This record gives sequence, structure tokens and C-alpha cells, in this order.
Amino acid sequence: MAPGTRLFHRRATGVDVTPEANELGRRLKLAGQEIEMGLRELDEARGVESGEIILGTLPYGGSMLLASVLDEFTQRYGKTLVRIVTEGANEMMHRLRFGDVDLVVGIIQETENSDLDNMAFAHTQFRIVGRKGHPLTGRAEVGLEELASYDWIIGLEGSSRRACFDTLFARHALPKAPLAISTLSIIRQLMADSDRLTLMTTYELRHESHALTDIRFPSVPGRPAVGITTRKGWLPTQIHRDFIHMVRRQVQDDENVHAS
Repeated sequence: MAPGTRLFHRRATGVDVTPEANELGRRLKLAGQEIEMGLRELDEARGVESGEIILGTLPYGGSMLLASVLDEFTQRYGKTLVRIVTEGANEMMHRLRFGDVDLVVGIIQETENSDLDNMAFAHTQFRIVGRKGHPLTGRAEVGLEELASYDWIIGLEGSSRRACFDTLFARHALPKAPLAISTLSIIRQLMADSDRLTLMTTYELRHESHALTDIRFPSVPGRPAVGITTRKGWLPTQIHRDFIHMVRRQVQDDENVHAS
């Protein structure tokens, strides 16, 4: 930041901070966190386990993936507090940039962000999903006209799921979609009691196959990646590195099982 940069605006109602001041505050907060993590690493090197790890998880696949590795992680690091924050994609990326979470687990967002790094562990595909026994199940193939005749549950603005929905119906009248939801338990209940449709990745559908099934459609757009997002230049501690390794191994093991 250049000398002389204005950090405050005087207004009739008081004083407001400038965007430059907000950015300075963000960078100072991140710098303080890096120092704290460095001190924790020194403690770890002495055999003293302490502190916490703050994990951001995106709805759907992020929660499923995180749950699958937490048992192993807490067994290895029983004295480390694990805090989990769940938000939609836009909100979670904001939290990550401001240091409210250490890293984010789930479907990697497709937009390019120069200040974020993505670690893709596997690629999946979106599927159109309905309840078991949905009128469109068992059909060899369905078209957009039939899909558009049902109500949809869509993803939140800014999510890969929402982008896939918009692309799917880009050249067709949009179906009725009054519900934009990111909470899987609510979606599951709404799907079970109706003929609504939604989008899930193949990775997510594996964990919901007892109640939901895919609707055969020839070409659902998008091939999102499952993985972890961090701030560019972020320096993880050994605990973070071990967690990332566990997530990578879990995703790859899951892919190998379903490929065999």
C-alpha cells in the first residue's frame, strides 16, 4: 500500500473506512494468523499438541467428504480443537479470504481467483436427480421439455450447481424453481415427498442412493472437481498438511472403489 493512501472518509454521519483500509485490515489479520501458526508448529516440534483447526465446508459433497475423514483426524490429533463452518460458495470464499477459515473442502468453484489456490483430488459429474420411483425414472432418456415440466431445487447464486442449472436450460424456458437451498437434509426431505428435481454430483449421489436416483439425460454440463481451496501463499502447519493428505487419500480411495 502506497504512503499517503487514504484509510478513512469523513461523512456527515461520522467516519467510514475506505476499501483500502479494509484490505489493510485483512492483510494484518492474515499476518497475525501466520505468526500464530508458526508458533504452533514450534510447539508441535516439541511434542506439544495445542490450538485448533478451522475447516470450511461447502454444502452437499463438502460435508460428506469432511465427515469421512474426521474420525481418523481426531484419533491422531485428539487435543486439537476442530471447528467446522458451513456456508454457500460466495460466503465461504469471503470467509477464506479474510482468514475466518483455514481451508475449504468440497466442490471446487469454477471461477478463476488469483488470490486462491485449488487442489483437485478427483473429477465428478453432475446428474439430474429425483426420488426413487419418480415418474421419469426407468425411462431410457428424457428431454429438456420433460425436465422443465417439474419443479426444481437449485443451488445458491455463485455455486457450481447453480451455474450447471443455468447452462442446462440456457436455450430453453427455465422450469419453475422457487427453492434455492444448500442444506442437504432439507433437500433430501423435500425430494422424498415430491416429484421435484435437483442436481447432484456422482460423488454425492453415491451417499444418497438409498432414497434418490439419477434421471437419464444425455449431456448434463459441467465436470466439477472435488478437493480443497486455500489462500494463495498460505503456509499450512503439519496438522493442516496431514489433514489435506487424509482428504486426498479418502477421495482417491473412494474413486478406486467405484471404478473397480
